Amino acid sequence: MHLKPFAKKDFTEDEVTKLFVESDLDHTGTIPFREFLIAVSIGYFIDVETSDPHVLEIQKGILATKDAFQLIDVDGGGSIDHEELKDALFDSIGSDKDILEQRFKELDFNHDTKIEFPEFVYTLISWVGCMEDEDE
Repeated sequence: MHLKPFAKKDFTEDEVTKLFVESDLDHTGTIPFREFLIAVSIGYFIDVETSDPHVLEIQKGILATKDAFQLIDVDGGGSIDHEELKDALFDSIGSDKDILEQRFKELDFNHDTKIEFPEFVYTLISWVGCMEDEDE
């Protein structure tokens, strides 16, 4: 797959800071590859117009993930709270509270008691094993 390089853009210091803060999901002050992948996915692949079948497949997967997130975020607030996740999971797994708590901890990557879209994407990548090794 060959992607066109990003066009260079002059960013303001505030734009760079905002992008960094939004991309640093675990608040460590660094952005490992997984977090970079999420930032690129959300910032590039959702909006790109292309006929490249590989890019279209990636875009399709990200948009399907966004649709799933929006289905769970029933109040449309931009994040999934504990009740919304419980309602979504209990429909599919029954009323196993241990599974619910484990899934919520996995999804709430930054431990702020809500799951935002980047956390949702990050966790799904981990669950499906797309990024088993940070060095790959």
